[in-house]
Amino acid sequence: MKSLMVALGSIVAVTAAPASVQAQAPASPARVFTPAPVAVLTQRYDNARTAANLNEHILNVSSVESGQFQKLYTIVVAGQVYAQPLLVPHVSFADGTYKNVLIVATMTNEVYAFEMSDAIYGGPSSPILLWNTHVGTPVAGDFMPMSSSVYRCVGKLMCVPTNPRPTSSPWALPPIGLSPRDVVNGGYGSYNINPSIGIVSTPVVDANLGRIFLVSKQMTSMTYATESDQCDFGAATDKASPENRLISLDLQTGAIRRCVDLGLDPNSWKSGLASDRDPVTHKIRLNNRNQMQRPALLLQNHEIYAGLASHQDTPPWHGWIFAYDEDLQFKNDWISTPNAMGGGVWQSGSGLAGDSQGRVYAMTGNGERDGPLGHGRKWLDLSTWPLLHNYAGMFVQLSPDLRMLRPYPTDDELYREVFDEDVGSSGPVLIPETPFVLGGDKEAKFFVLNTNPELSKQQYFQAGLEGCEEKHTGDDSAERRKASLRSIGCLAPLQNHHIHGAPALWRSETMGLMAYVWPERDNLLAFRWNETTQRFDMPPAQESAMTSTPCYPCMPGGMVSVSADGNKSRTGILWASTTDRSLTNSLYSFPATPGVTNVSPGVLYAFDAENLSQPIWSSDTNPQRDGTGLFAKFNLPVVADGRVYLATFSNEVDVFGLREWAKYLEIHLSQSAVATGSSLTASVTFLNAGTTTWTTGSYGVAGTNATSGIVPLRYELPADVPPGTEVTIDIPMTAPKTPGTYSLQLQMVDSKSQWFGEETDVTKYTVQ
Repeated sequence: MKSLMVALGSIVAVTAAPASVQAQAPASPARVFTPAPVAVLTQRYDNARTAANLNEHILNVSSVESGQFQKLYTIVVAGQVYAQPLLVPHVSFADGTYKNVLIVATMTNEVYAFEMSDAIYGGPSSPILLWNTHVGTPVAGDFMPMSSSVYRCVGKLMCVPTNPRPTSSPWALPPIGLSPRDVVNGGYGSYNINPSIGIVSTPVVDANLGRIFLVSKQMTSMTYATESDQCDFGAATDKASPENRLISLDLQTGAIRRCVDLGLDPNSWKSGLASDRDPVTHKIRLNNRNQMQRPALLLQNHEIYAGLASHQDTPPWHGWIFAYDEDLQFKNDWISTPNAMGGGVWQSGSGLAGDSQGRVYAMTGNGERDGPLGHGRKWLDLSTWPLLHNYAGMFVQLSPDLRMLRPYPTDDELYREVFDEDVGSSGPVLIPETPFVLGGDKEAKFFVLNTNPELSKQQYFQAGLEGCEEKHTGDDSAERRKASLRSIGCLAPLQNHHIHGAPALWRSETMGLMAYVWPERDNLLAFRWNETTQRFDMPPAQESAMTSTPCYPCMPGGMVSVSADGNKSRTGILWASTTDRSLTNSLYSFPATPGVTNVSPGVLYAFDAENLSQPIWSSDTNPQRDGTGLFAKFNLPVVADGRVYLATFSNEVDVFGLREWAKYLEIHLSQSAVATGSSLTASVTFLNAGTTTWTTGSYGVAGTNATSGIVPLRYELPADVPPGTEVTIDIPMTAPKTPGTYSLQLQMVDSKSQWFGEETDVTKYTVQ
């Protein structure tokens, strides 16, 4: 360990200026650190949905594991936060100021804008509320029970109704914090959202236009013409019905600019033979009661794309994607099962992906598709069966105007449909600098598909544990599944380890491109992309020693993101939000799984992205200080400018950062070669990236290496340095009397004479 204790007799080579000289040295004024703040305008940082912020300059392996990283404050809001928080830097306001703005949307249909200017790069203060807009009456969580509360099924082939739901009003939901039981009271009380349904998906921001776009599920007694610019957000009457409403807000004021009900425009009604088509028009309309807008919105080429799936698997439903322009005029839509049922686009909240050509990618869930019994690809060549344009349980690639370009179906849809092992539990991720798209499913498998010239298989492999608790390498095949099903005592469909959300991607200078995923009841895994074979190598390049919550089924595993300073080694942090691993008692076991209900405490983990063996930090190490509240399912940590923002179901967003940290910026010497005994000056610049002011007389800088030519004598700061500012310290030096080459390296010292922050680069100079 470095020490600041040194005998006076050892001060020989280079010395700091005497105290009298220090007192006369001019103070270098503190300056605001001004790199461009990171913009997080859409879910998972970008339309490729990589979940990687590669412009993080403060948080790295050293700073996070320093002991200085902790929860700084909590932002309290009204309602659970299902939507990922967004950050919009440098927003111009009417008073001529520019502010960095945090957007938070909640399940009570509240949208908040907080000023974060003093909380970026070390600011100590909590955010300041700029505006709060209510966008409609949310739907009650018990508006419709889950299908599992209405039916009892063997697989999905044989279902019988349970007892009818009580008609008494109000119907009491299980209180938050308790475990609703699917097998009690005739199946009542099983709700995957509790207690209200409002803004479920992540909004998207057009910073240039100054607009926030979101979808709210709400009760309304009014439909309206989009030309009128009229939006009714009053209290719902007893005649109100649920709508999925697309809304635009002014970024500066929160004022509602326009709104439109999805599926209202007659041009959005689709032809088809589905059982829920209108008997008069013979068209299929969006069923707002049974449909949920879950995937994050996609903004691409000035059009907003919104995907929908079922609400609690209650039939009938379809997969829908709607496209509107930024004036909220209907443009196009797509339905996954016009002649059948199912095929929802939900993706565990992960957004639709968009590529540079404007194409849209989605993954559809369980349902019917073309062929006998809805599963024709497995049992009969599609060329001999009428093409009914049903696309459940597959990847789809759509044109910008939502025409089908290419689907990619699995070859075992009947199995997946019977046992609810559909693709679509994960969202598509476009692999950077390649023509490939990646996605996971409920069997913990990864699909790698080539997007050019058509959607075709590149690789298909078992990423996590499969149904019989066995990890496999290489490509998956139907033979492996058959062998699993023949295994005595192996109930593969009941043992799977779903991939929810989507993987995170990062290309490091030491490991190359990596895909990170944390399936339920499995280890955190990292797979290396092979640039030669254009496939992921097996087995995983890394995995953690710990698993996500081990109880059965304990969805959804870990929601992961990456922060890094480009591809630099030791800057990559894998962040994971998951349920508390200690929840293995009966209160949290089947059927009340933490991922389905909202009763589970959560944990935030940080891993070195180049070494996943053990976390370098976790919020449960000091829960009194860093505890995160109830886990927000499918919501990944957001990292920007030295802060980590974590949504919760405890009606709050927790904000984490560094209490005391020095970010090294630059060092230089006045001369690179000097005569023995002559004078020179070392100038070093640090950024105060913590939340503590460095006060003169308490904080200083000192040399860290014995061969530097400068003794480890603390040199005091010229002036106080508030958080978020940088300071340049000029250190007068005297060259050693012995010729040679000397190396200088410096580091900050705190009020307790402890080293903290980053060391400077090693600077060499010659004494002649």
